[in-house]
Amino acid sequence: MDYAAKCQLISLVEEEECIWNTSIEDYARLDKKNASWNRIHAEMAQNGYTGGLLELKTQWKNLRDQWRKNSMTKPSVNCRPWTFEKHLLFLATAQNEA
Repeated sequence: MDYAAKCQLISLVEEEECIWNTSIEDYARLDKKNASWNRIHAEMAQNGYTGGLLELKTQWKNLRDQWRKNSMTKPSVNCRPWTFEKHLLFLATAQNEA
């Protein structure tokens, strides 16, 4: 998945709060999450994405896990920020509310 597709995925997931915000009631509702993922997949497919739903979920998990790992470590002086760090700042609000 290229940079633009990852940015689009992040943007679409941000709109679907039930996927990432553990502090809301709908986070526990699998039917809501599945509907959200289906909307995300349909939107990505309209923009030329040819992968499957499972691939999207895996890519999201990888992005989220990397963000989580980076947010728990102190940045090195000589280290530049992770490419998607600013795109995933919305996850910090859910982390702070939990």
